[in-house]
Amino acid sequence: MRRQQTNSTLKDVIKTFFFAGILLPILMMGGVGAYGLIVWLLQLFVIGLPGA
Repeated sequence: MRRQQTNSTLKDVIKTFFFAGILLPILMMGGVGAYGLIVWLLQLFVIGLPGA
Protein backbone atom coordinates (compact mmCIF):
# COMPACT_ATOMS: atom_id res chain seq x y z
CA MET A 1 0.00 0.00 0.00
CA ARG A 2 2.74 2.43 0.93
CA ARG A 3 4.70 1.87 -2.30
CA GLN A 4 1.66 2.55 -4.47
CA GLN A 5 1.04 5.84 -2.65
CA THR A 6 4.70 6.86 -3.15
CA ASN A 7 4.54 6.10 -6.89
CA SER A 8 1.33 8.08 -7.20
CA THR A 9 2.87 11.04 -5.37
CA LEU A 10 5.97 10.91 -7.57
CA LYS A 11 3.82 10.88 -10.71
CA ASP A 12 1.84 13.87 -9.43
CA VAL A 13 5.05 15.81 -8.73
CA ILE A 14 6.42 15.01 -12.20
CA LYS A 15 3.14 16.10 -13.82
CA THR A 16 3.16 19.35 -11.84
CA PHE A 17 6.72 20.20 -12.89
CA PHE A 18 5.91 19.32 -16.51
CA PHE A 19 2.88 21.61 -16.60
CA ALA A 20 4.46 24.46 -14.62
CA GLY A 21 7.94 24.27 -16.15
CA ILE A 22 7.38 23.24 -19.77
CA LEU A 23 3.80 23.38 -20.99
CA LEU A 24 2.60 26.65 -19.45
CA PRO A 25 5.61 28.72 -20.59
CA ILE A 26 5.21 27.41 -24.14
CA LEU A 27 1.50 28.25 -24.12
CA MET A 28 2.20 31.71 -22.68
CA MET A 29 4.77 32.45 -25.38
CA GLY A 30 2.27 31.39 -28.02
CA GLY A 31 -0.44 33.57 -26.48
CA VAL A 32 1.80 36.63 -26.27
CA GLY A 33 3.01 36.05 -29.83
CA ALA A 34 -0.56 35.72 -31.12
CA TYR A 35 -1.59 38.89 -29.29
CA GLY A 36 1.37 40.77 -30.78
CA LEU A 37 0.52 39.51 -34.27
CA ILE A 38 -3.11 40.60 -33.89
CA VAL A 39 -2.11 44.08 -32.68
CA TRP A 40 0.43 44.42 -35.50
CA LEU A 41 -2.11 43.38 -38.15
CA LEU A 42 -4.72 45.74 -36.71
CA GLN A 43 -2.24 48.62 -36.83
CA LEU A 44 -1.21 47.70 -40.36
CA PHE A 45 -4.68 47.34 -41.89
CA VAL A 46 -7.28 48.99 -39.62
CA ILE A 47 -5.98 51.53 -37.14
CA GLY A 48 -2.91 52.85 -38.93
CA LEU A 49 0.67 52.96 -37.81
CA PRO A 50 1.46 54.99 -34.69
CA GLY A 51 2.83 58.44 -35.46
CA ALA A 52 1.62 58.36 -39.06
